[in-house]
Amino acid sequence: MSNDSAFTQAYVATLQAMDGKGRPMPLNSTAQMLADQGVMVGDDALLAHLAAAGRNDLLAVKVHQALLAWDAVDRTGWPEGTEPHTRERRTLVLRLLEIGEQLGSFLNDRFPVVARDEILIADDDDWQPWYTSEIKAARDFYWNSYKKHLLGGKHWDADAVASVDEATDHIIERLSDPTRPEAFQAKLAKALGHYGVTDLERSAELEAAVFRIFLAQQRMTDRKSGV
Repeated sequence: MSNDSAFTQAYVATLQAMDGKGRPMPLNSTAQMLADQGVMVGDDALLAHLAAAGRNDLLAVKVHQALLAWDAVDRTGWPEGTEPHTRERRTLVLRLLEIGEQLGSFLNDRFPVVARDEILIADDDDWQPWYTSEIKAARDFYWNSYKKHLLGGKHWDADAVASVDEATDHIIERLSDPTRPEAFQAKLAKALGHYGVTDLERSAELEAAVFRIFLAQQRMTDRKSGV
């Protein structure tokens, strides 16, 4: 195993350990305990790795996913009463990780906190209803195939699949009619750009951004239904 791979694996194992504990813990000291002999860890090494990392870098993706999860946890327990998806929560997370100011600032810039109630797609001034049941029925071949995969291959619960279907419908209808390319592209670019994604090339960053948009839209749906 190369030194870079061993470095990555040390931090990935550390994040997995934190996931098992359900809370952020001292990052570098834990990574040092889990690292192979001769592998140097620490703020400077981690910052250098992440700064040079591409969009599909394993460690960068894992760090991003961990921050997303800690940002979203309910305020009871280790969050010490801080509200989810706030700067106060992120500040607490970085303190519990016991990392320095420079690395913390980098993480905030690279993986920013997104306000919980922020609606990224909706723009009522320019939105026109278009996604009717007829249009959905005419274009649902791929969704039906994927739904069968989720139910039969992944063994998802039917209620969970129905919830994804409903939330996805809300996302699509709020993007605006794709026959209006200028509105569709502008709205999609604005939504993805909020997460630092500047193109539609398949990447871990694009997938993470779409997932976060899904969560934001689901929260809006829950509020409207009184959940």
